[in-house]
Amino acid sequence: MAYFSSILVAGICMDDWTRYQGSCYLFANHSQNKVSWQQAVQECTWNQSHLVIIETEAENNFLIGHLKQLNMGPGRVEFWTYGNDIHLEHSWNWGITPNPITLTGLWAPGEPNDDGVGEDCLTLQHNGSHYAWNDEKCHEKLYYICETEDPVDTPGGIVG
Repeated sequence: MAYFSSILVAGICMDDWTRYQGSCYLFANHSQNKVSWQQAVQECTWNQSHLVIIETEAENNFLIGHLKQLNMGPGRVEFWTYGNDIHLEHSWNWGITPNPITLTGLWAPGEPNDDGVGEDCLTLQHNGSHYAWNDEKCHEKLYYICETEDPVDTPGGIVG
């Protein structure tokens, strides 16, 4: 279990968090941060946030740009997002409520493919040459990205 310091102080993302257009993001990319999708959901909740919900192509590009800066090395690297089709196969949603994923052109070629059976959770995957979306088995141990609203952009002020 990884606990990070408080997320926000007076509208500024705390150490280890990165601000982009009204949100703060935590890129949990150390070997001790590899967890299942459900564990990643819990880690983000403990940090007063949720797994990342990618709402626009611009946000996706920001995430990819930041991941490239992390220089994770060659080969396949994956980060959990909040996307899943756990409740109804081929019906992709953000989170555990019906919040449909509307972006469609960001999947890797041939994805989502369920790889036979059981790939129900969405990752942002680097396959050695570029980043794209992939469906993955939810029990796999992967890195994750948490997101929370910046209180400067949140009605009512400070979150948490």
